[in-house]
Amino acid sequence: MEVRWLEDFCALARTLHFSRAAEERNITQPTFSRRIKLLEEEMGTMLINRETMPLTLTPSGALFLVTCVDITTQLKETKERCHNIVKAESEKLHFATTQTLYLSFYNDWVNNLNSDIDLKINLKSASWASKQLIKELEQQKCDLIICYWSPNIDFFDIIDGRDFDHITIAHEKLIPMSLVGDTGKAMYSLPGRNHLPYISYNDQTAMNKVISKFLARKQESAQLLVVSESGQATSIKAMIEEGFGIGWLPERMIGPAKDSRLVPAGGENWEIPLEIRAYKARQNSHSQLKALWSDIKKSMGNTAPTL
Repeated sequence: MEVRWLEDFCALARTLHFSRAAEERNITQPTFSRRIKLLEEEMGTMLINRETMPLTLTPSGALFLVTCVDITTQLKETKERCHNIVKAESEKLHFATTQTLYLSFYNDWVNNLNSDIDLKINLKSASWASKQLIKELEQQKCDLIICYWSPNIDFFDIIDGRDFDHITIAHEKLIPMSLVGDTGKAMYSLPGRNHLPYISYNDQTAMNKVISKFLARKQESAQLLVVSESGQATSIKAMIEEGFGIGWLPERMIGPAKDSRLVPAGGENWEIPLEIRAYKARQNSHSQLKALWSDIKKSMGNTAPTL
């Protein structure tokens, strides 16, 4: 049984005339009559008394009409609700960011925007490397990305200054951290007389490039021995907290000094500056993206982009 047969029957019950009902349903009368006949065969009973003028419903037809109206009404209402859901989803702005920024930065940043625009984060992006974020933005699979930026991250050569806009929305720094030792000082300290156990970001991450280039340029050589690699700062932090070695963490992830088991493994000369940027494609025509971009600029006017 097809839903359109039920709609045909409702039209026939309203008009009590095959030709007018067929016209209302925008099909030929022979096709309409055939579908009513198929419906009666499916139900196993006559639904229309064709011997009267005008047509009348049989007792079975009158009973069946109640069900038809109920089903077609529910389907129509459900279809409208589904359409509204799709429309609401299409009006949301989709953005992607890293796990670290989602956990340490996102909520404070959104609250500071003071915007009513509905942002929907792609939580899958929390496991992506920066290259994947950029690819999603290029392919217009998201409207906005929030990411760390440094001139030492060559991933961004693709979108910096070409068909994309960005706003620096905050500044961050990477700080080398160590588990605190029994003396209250760092268990491991830079530059290190012997090779210090080092928990590194893997080579697919932006952080790996930033730290590697920073160390390569530094006159004071750090004695580091990679003992573990990870793509996520949360994993690196957990390894540091267990005393496996040192690692660089974004300052926002470290937390208040009085509550942390971690202490800096070096002075300020071992800290690495970063920017936190929002990027969008200039050609993105999403109805709310322009308004959000304006809200971001306004928020930068109210709050300096610093820690």
